[in-house]
Amino acid sequence: MPTIKSHLVTKRKRAIKVIAINFALVALIVVMMELFVTLCFAFPSVCRYIPVLKVLRVLYLRGVRNVIQFIPECTKYDKDLFYTLKPGSFEFSNLEFKTNYYVNQLGTRDDENSLISPDVVVIGDSFAMGWGVQQDETFAQVIERKSNLKVLNAAVSSYGTIREMGMLARVDTSALRYLVIQYGDNDFNENKAFLGNGEAFFTYGDKMFRHSLKLYSQRKKRYYFGKYIYTMFNGLVGKRSYDEVTKFKEGCAIKIEEAEAFVNILMKSQVNLQDVKIIVIELNSYGNNDSDFIGNLKRIIKSGNYPEYIKNIRMIDSSKILNKKHYFILDDHINREGHKVVAEEILKIMQNYKPSSQDSNHSW
Repeated sequence: MPTIKSHLVTKRKRAIKVIAINFALVALIVVMMELFVTLCFAFPSVCRYIPVLKVLRVLYLRGVRNVIQFIPECTKYDKDLFYTLKPGSFEFSNLEFKTNYYVNQLGTRDDENSLISPDVVVIGDSFAMGWGVQQDETFAQVIERKSNLKVLNAAVSSYGTIREMGMLARVDTSALRYLVIQYGDNDFNENKAFLGNGEAFFTYGDKMFRHSLKLYSQRKKRYYFGKYIYTMFNGLVGKRSYDEVTKFKEGCAIKIEEAEAFVNILMKSQVNLQDVKIIVIELNSYGNNDSDFIGNLKRIIKSGNYPEYIKNIRMIDSSKILNKKHYFILDDHINREGHKVVAEEILKIMQNYKPSSQDSNHSW
């Protein structure tokens, strides 16, 4: 007859066995999840058909993606603009692309010849810079080939409108006829800060730049097994989810102040834009494009007493021309086909502008 002591021992063994089995199951699930994500990242093309694509994108953005402005080989400190691209050549890659950059002395992704009296200047952030596509595939270069005009791509990753205009002030604009401005829904924060800071762009010093590079390099340490699962749970517990970030950006996009800030910055340009034809297009992450900013911009300009060059701004609603096929799957930028579509829309507007005396020698 079993004693009370032996009964307790048996019960304890059973409990330990149950705990061990549960622990093993949890460990197996974690291992399978890590392997699943690893395989998805190894073959990004299949991710489009996976129900948890949004989760994979969060993991990609937080734990895998290279960010060009935080790579010492790609950027250099600038006391006025915080950073520019580093002159010379380098490679920039992520899971879905491997691209070559050839950077001029200005610190933008274009050749030296384009710095001399360009007819067209493109300013913007990573979308216009050509994140994810080869240099000759950017919409700036497509426009140049098809129009026979000299086009300078002066866009730099993560720039807001105020820094974009600061870069424009460094460009030879003696022959400038068209200014293409690519806007992003995250430009508002930088623009608003400028207008609320006595119209002075607050630039961080070289120490902050080096600190940013250091923090990024620590986050981008080599892969270790379990990194993706750790990143996932760390994001759920300690950081805002992608949905929250999206919601925040969408909230900014519907504010009329966003369009007002944009126009105010154009009005304060160091470059004389009186005779320049301005084309504006908004491009946002993962195809989250809508008509809010462009619609507000039209209303602001229509209702205000602005100079002719502001009244004559032409706008492109990207939500009507771009869809998911024009974007990468994991990365949030437009792909080569997206750049082609954007270039075609800009070319249409350039063709439809009323010719002026300086256009008399061109078909544009």
